[in-house]
Amino acid sequence: MNHSSKDTGKQLLIMGVDLVSHGGKGRAPKYALVLLKSSGEVVFESSEVSLHRLIRLLWEYRPDVLAVDNVFELGDSERKLVKFFNIIPPTVKVVQVTRWKDEFVNLKEAAIRSGLGFIQGKPMPLRTAYIVALIASKGYGVEVKLYEEKTKIIVSRTASIGPGGMSQNRYKRRLRGIVLSLTRKIKEALDKHGLDYDLTFRKSGGGLESSIFTVYAPREKLYGIVKPLRTSDVRVEIRPVYKPKLSFLNREEGVGGQRYLIVGVDPGISTGVAIIDIDGVPLTVLSGRGLDRVDIVNNILSYGIPLVIATDVNPPPDTVKKLASMFNAVLYTPPQSLTSEEKRQLVEDYISKYKWIKIEDSHQRDALAAALRAYHSIESKLRQVGSYLSRIGLEVSVDNIKAAVVKGKTIAEAIEEEIAKLYEEEEEDVEEKHRHYEKQEKQESMIEEKLREELREVKMEREHLRERVRELERRIRQLEFELEYTKRIPHSPEEEAARTIEMLKNEVKALKEYSRELEEELARVRDELTRYRELFLQLMKNKVIPVRKLHMLTLDAISKSEKILGTFREGEIVYIENPGFYESKALEKLVKCNVKAVLLDDVEGKGLVDALTNRIIPVLKLEDYFVGEFFDVILVKSEITRKADELRKKLEEQQRVIERSKLLKLLEEYRSSRKVELGFH
Repeated sequence: MNHSSKDTGKQLLIMGVDLVSHGGKGRAPKYALVLLKSSGEVVFESSEVSLHRLIRLLWEYRPDVLAVDNVFELGDSERKLVKFFNIIPPTVKVVQVTRWKDEFVNLKEAAIRSGLGFIQGKPMPLRTAYIVALIASKGYGVEVKLYEEKTKIIVSRTASIGPGGMSQNRYKRRLRGIVLSLTRKIKEALDKHGLDYDLTFRKSGGGLESSIFTVYAPREKLYGIVKPLRTSDVRVEIRPVYKPKLSFLNREEGVGGQRYLIVGVDPGISTGVAIIDIDGVPLTVLSGRGLDRVDIVNNILSYGIPLVIATDVNPPPDTVKKLASMFNAVLYTPPQSLTSEEKRQLVEDYISKYKWIKIEDSHQRDALAAALRAYHSIESKLRQVGSYLSRIGLEVSVDNIKAAVVKGKTIAEAIEEEIAKLYEEEEEDVEEKHRHYEKQEKQESMIEEKLREELREVKMEREHLRERVRELERRIRQLEFELEYTKRIPHSPEEEAARTIEMLKNEVKALKEYSRELEEELARVRDELTRYRELFLQLMKNKVIPVRKLHMLTLDAISKSEKILGTFREGEIVYIENPGFYESKALEKLVKCNVKAVLLDDVEGKGLVDALTNRIIPVLKLEDYFVGEFFDVILVKSEITRKADELRKKLEEQQRVIERSKLLKLLEEYRSSRKVELGFH
């Protein structure tokens, strides 16, 4: 999703929120909230609002985007999230700014990637809300959508039926009758438990060939309601169709249309910032002790898009170079560092024209001097652009042309590119309308053809049913005649005995078939019992150890597991079946319980792997240690405990190395800043 408003001219509204406190029993959670326009202008902010007030404000302001750094702050369970999504305005897009394509990142990394720079320390909730709103306003992050899990129940024949005579036809009818009977029983069970489902089936003479239930519930909810079945005749298969509850839709990156800026920066312990537009008009001059890059970026973005980042010294400080790189702006450095007299003269001449500007310290003076020197270096080019466009009378964005020229284009190239954009936009609009009409006509044609086909099927079905009615009427008349005829003809004892013998033979045949099915089931149970006995002996000899199994790393899954297997114990090993999605709170619970290791089917390319490793929790591959499975318990080789301890030591050592490296880097940055401050370049 792209939040850009440059095509429509519409200012988008983005609401950023951050959790202040969790709601307890009878209490709603509290949030910090910032509502801003895509230009960066803050419309409304509050350091603490309740969940109910947040929802009311969403309906009152109807923002285009609700931005968060963790979607589970809006509801700590999937059920609560569904409720939240259902109650907010449907036009509001929920965006998680810490999700980038197929990976999760922390807020600091998201700020760096989106161009806001490094965030020092842990920001307060209100500032976090502002940061996530800024990231979303630049078009970064991923939209969140909800889906439900489904389960399919398939009832079908096991045996294949070839060509045959009358006995074969009776066998076919018997199988179809069994499929019909099982379908009815499953339907009754689902109805009894109030489960939502769709049923499709293929009919045939005497019953059903097959049937498929699509149940809109996870597989776990069907336990004890419908069981898998396989006999020599029919089978019932239960297939979970898993989709993540949360789907993240990747968005295009972009920035809304704003005015272009020339920014002078004087970094140091006290930092000065001066912002003017590309016509040389002052917007703000400020300074402050301890201003970091995020503070500078926030101030710049509240006024527009930086086109030039300027400094008054040569060579330029690293902070200024990084700011220019972050914004992809032109870095202006004077041929040689400006003297105090040059800076004083530049600023005094400028202030005499814009008397409302107040320069309070040398940092503000140096920053403004840098911005002015940068403006003077491109002033003649900017005037040429304005003069040329006024002469030819072409209606295009003057600021866009100026920005392109500042970045190295000739005036002719910049104008031609702008014309090309306008032409492509108009062409795209025409093509889009044409595609829309074609699609609409195609859809109408398809609907019409579908209705005709359905009408033909209805007519055929009607004729089929009429023929069936006539056939049944003939059969009824025949049976009535046979019944009347049978009543009139006395049966001999020999005929009665033959009839009884035939009936008993059929019953014996049916009992033999049932006995064979029971023997097959008994053999299967014995095989399972033998396997369980072997696993139990290995467990008693400490050759294998039990591992708790979680379907997903969510609080809901942990709660279900603890109801069955008891609460988590320190030093447990956990197997996570579906690691593609996880809740941060569930992950923290594993850390709090000090689990020994986590088992996954695949330890490559997963965001969960990085999250666990960062918290010094070893991650191992299940297939290297797997022995067997008992319901929600996995049995693995006991050597896994030694391997987990070894891997944990490696992770702890890596963490120490990283922390040492960070400390050295901070020390080096401090030394560099001191050199700059003391005048050693």
